[in-house]
Amino acid sequence: MARYITGIFILLLANIMPLQAQRKEPEVKACERQIEKLRKAPDNITFARELHRTALYCFNRGMYDEAALLASLTVPFNVQAKDSIGKLLLPALIQSFSFKEEDMDYSNSLSEDSYNAYARLANAYTLVAESMMHNAHLRGHVEQMLKSALSLYRFADAKYNKAKAYTLQGDYYYQEKRYADAIKSFRKAAELGEKAFMEFELEELKNRWIMALIQHGKYKDAEKVLGEIRETDTPTRTITGLKDALCNRACIAIMKKDYATAEALRKEAGRRYHESMNSMDFYRLNVLRNFFDSFTLVARCYEHQNEIGQSLQTYREMKECLINTLGLYIPYYIDLDRTNMLNLFQPWYDEMQTFAYRHISHGGMAEFMYGNAQLMKQFFLVSPTIYNPKMISMQGDEYLRELSRRQSKLMLTEDAMNVHLKGDYLPHILSNMRSMALSREAVTYVLENVDKPYHCITEWESVRKIIAADAEVMVEFVLIHRPDNGARQYAALVFTEVDKAPHFVPLCDEEPLRTALNDIDHDRRNDFILKNIWKPIQAHFGERAVISLYPTGLLSTVPLAGIVDDNNAYLCNDYVLSFYLCATDRLMKKYHLYPEKKPAVLFGAADYGLPPSKLENPVRGQGFHYLPSSKREITSVSALLKEKGCQVEVFSGRQATETAFRDLSARKESPFILHISTHGFYLPYDPDIKNKGLNQEGKSGYYNPLLRTGLALSGASTAWKDSASLNLPDDGLLTAYEIFGMSLLNTELVVLSACNTGLGEIRDGEGVYGLQRAFRSAGARNMIMTLAEVPDKETAEFMSLFYQNWKLKTSKRKAFITAQWEMVKRYPKEPEKWAYFVLVE
Repeated sequence: MARYITGIFILLLANIMPLQAQRKEPEVKACERQIEKLRKAPDNITFARELHRTALYCFNRGMYDEAALLASLTVPFNVQAKDSIGKLLLPALIQSFSFKEEDMDYSNSLSEDSYNAYARLANAYTLVAESMMHNAHLRGHVEQMLKSALSLYRFADAKYNKAKAYTLQGDYYYQEKRYADAIKSFRKAAELGEKAFMEFELEELKNRWIMALIQHGKYKDAEKVLGEIRETDTPTRTITGLKDALCNRACIAIMKKDYATAEALRKEAGRRYHESMNSMDFYRLNVLRNFFDSFTLVARCYEHQNEIGQSLQTYREMKECLINTLGLYIPYYIDLDRTNMLNLFQPWYDEMQTFAYRHISHGGMAEFMYGNAQLMKQFFLVSPTIYNPKMISMQGDEYLRELSRRQSKLMLTEDAMNVHLKGDYLPHILSNMRSMALSREAVTYVLENVDKPYHCITEWESVRKIIAADAEVMVEFVLIHRPDNGARQYAALVFTEVDKAPHFVPLCDEEPLRTALNDIDHDRRNDFILKNIWKPIQAHFGERAVISLYPTGLLSTVPLAGIVDDNNAYLCNDYVLSFYLCATDRLMKKYHLYPEKKPAVLFGAADYGLPPSKLENPVRGQGFHYLPSSKREITSVSALLKEKGCQVEVFSGRQATETAFRDLSARKESPFILHISTHGFYLPYDPDIKNKGLNQEGKSGYYNPLLRTGLALSGASTAWKDSASLNLPDDGLLTAYEIFGMSLLNTELVVLSACNTGLGEIRDGEGVYGLQRAFRSAGARNMIMTLAEVPDKETAEFMSLFYQNWKLKTSKRKAFITAQWEMVKRYPKEPEKWAYFVLVE
């Protein structure tokens, strides 16, 4: 997967001379040194060694997919049986991020090889397995990889590495809740590690072993191993694993009902963890993983003793620690960091929400569940960079411009794009390494210049206070695992300014909703959503008609405005429906901003390279024929904005190019309004497609969803089904991947007047991974998008109505709703002409 600089770190693409050339750029230089060693390797054995070191470089920086691939590349160099082992990883890893069973079959009867070759091969398998543990798509094959490594270690005298492999195996079993297997693996690791491990390594291992024993109910055995770990620091050295040991001792105290001792131990462990967690290097040394596992175990022990209040307090203390450490630096995490953090956060978040569901009637549980949802959205969904005036003011910083130029050059190369379509994957990995190094340099530079930390807000009361004047209903949707059978279920937290706590409203399971949304029968789809989504939350509205909705998962794709109720009326006729990404936006955004005298840029009526369509009213989806109403739309919108004193630029015909679009990042300030009237596309992934063309019969072979979602600009038809490489600098296919790399920090509104622009891959914790995520990460504050195919003529009509209504003292929300109401009057029996538009604030 390609990595990107997010927010302020993808600053203006400008052709200027680099300043501050004297900056040391340690991360960039370290990256280039490692690549140079690889390039200059004089023979195969040295090359294999440098490949492994490069894999370690990637692993230590959170590039786990790249680390797995690089480690697997060493395999053919370390054994003579290349035919049976050399093909083990590469094709499956890079093509579909999943293994085929036949790829795992190989003979243990390897041809004779040297002692060092066996050790190197085992080490490679171990590193591959450790990297795979960070990828949900690959975790199912970790066990086999570790068994392969351990079988090879028997040919080599490598007690240290073998002990590490057993430790890793124990960690894998622990995460899979196979505690008996974890205990066996940890015991073997401890036996080997008594002499091979450093003291702190052995203590950390034993703490993991103790946790598995406690989870398995082996309390006496756990106490015995605990007795082998020192209880205090020495004057000259601090015990690395003491904070974990404190949590384990707290667990034993809880099971003995010695709650006073348990609380004291828990608080001391929390203090030590707070001191040891580094906001920017969270993935190093397993600190965050151990933190989650240790404190979650304490919470489980309290729950086992029916001490629900203490269990809830333990989870709250965990959240507070995270907010006070990692939460301060949310704007500065690059996308790679966010992905790695999410992999660590998600199991803990799911456990907290399921715990709250089990005990929802206990005081404070609904508020706790709401706060958890806000924490996850602020960490992984919103782009808080746009709320920091200091960071926005750095948009014109020339050194960041230079980093952006170098970053953009990397992002638009074939090595970065066509990862799964080439036989040589090393150039792609090296490109990602360079991109990551530039990202880290940008983060370091910004942190030197921005001294105000981000304030993470999760309290539901803070949100409740701001809605008092509007007589508003807040509806926060969450996706949780049901306590009874583990099925994924949607629920809602509904409240108004008079509620003492949010109302918890269980909704439908995820799979029935998915089935309903795919149902071609409109009436059945409508009835399912009305019965299972709308009516349960409507029961808590009272007389209020202003409804603020915060969707998640599949609910982000439901066009609620066009749902018909039991009285045969559209929901948008009876309610003012507002959609937001995160409730925190209500606290931090500046609302009531108007277009008067602001800069605006319009793209439309692009020349896609095909003759005009014979269809009278084509849709703005896939198949890029000319859109006759697009020309009328941008002409009308341009005139309306000029009447408001806006400085309007229009790019149409052959001038509506990707280059012109990307050049917006080179400006001192991005436009206040960015309006794009064109075709949009979203393609599902098919791992069997080998063609380099983006679209193959409505599907795509590109794994990254940001490469399968985008907008059509001038010349797009040539590359749409062509076998040429995707994402050449000006092929006409403006993907979400390219938008991700832009800076739109001063853009108040992006209007995506095209089909399917609100769709994308649904990712837990990350929302809709497509154009919506790309524009928000680039800095855009608000977006008008579509949730399906929309007709050309009525789309232009809708947009003209919106801009007519959006004027001084009239909010975007009111202008949008007024336009939608007018369209309902004009087309009362054709919701496809107005219901699929949504304003996300």
